Amino acid sequence: MREKQIKKQIKKQIKPIYVITTIQTVITRPEEFKTEEQYEKHPRKFKRSRSVGFYYTLKEAKWVAKHNAGHLSECLYDLLVIEETYAGIYNYSLTQEADGQYTSRNKWWYIWDDKVEEWVTTKSPQYFRAATIFGLG
Repeated sequence: MREKQIKKQIKKQIKPIYVITTIQTVITRPEEFKTEEQYEKHPRKFKRSRSVGFYYTLKEAKWVAKHNAGHLSECLYDLLVIEETYAGIYNYSLTQEADGQYTSRNKWWYIWDDKVEEWVTTKSPQYFRAATIFGLG
């Protein structure tokens, strides 16, 4: 059903926007993490988020993340997500996986790397697997 509604929006030529949201999470012992995999698996707690803007193309939104335009980490945020969002309520951004779990789709995740001082692409954190519409609150 959701797929049909998205296809219907595309057919009507409703264009998506790409919302950029920075997220701060709480880590209990950050010095323990040696690899991104350890960071990914560690239980984390959401603290706050801030949608900083949107673009009409994914290319522009990714450019902002890659170049840290506007200093998006602000020495505070450790995750950044770009979400493809359509007009409408809840915008049908969840899809059901074969295992029955729901996963948000059309999201591009980044993690802030203090060593190189830039956003590095990462897979969707497990603790945000089904979270959706960060940019709309």
